[in-house]
Amino acid sequence: MSAETPISVEGTPAPVMKIVSHDKNIPLSPRRERVKVRNRVLAARYYYWTEICRRREDDVRRILCDNEFFVEERTIANALLEQNDYLSQLIACRTTRRELRKLYPGFDWSR
Repeated sequence: MSAETPISVEGTPAPVMKIVSHDKNIPLSPRRERVKVRNRVLAARYYYWTEICRRREDDVRRILCDNEFFVEERTIANALLEQNDYLSQLIACRTTRRELRKLYPGFDWSR
């Protein structure tokens, strides 16, 4: 099972994400690691568009599919299902744009 990284609170450094397979003795392949990280960022972007920007869910899926991650809608749905706990944590903590910018500086969080 993957080790979940807690959301960084303002003023504290974001912890480094460590990903392991279900069997602790077998490391994940580099591709699987990248997919896990992509799915986590995708969930953060989904949270940003739906909760902060207040966009409709179907519009957000189109933005993520066509403009940001260039994957099929089914891939978006699978990623959100996989990252449901993380997405719930973002919603419960009411994570701000500033916190998201610190966690994922490669994206535009200002729209």
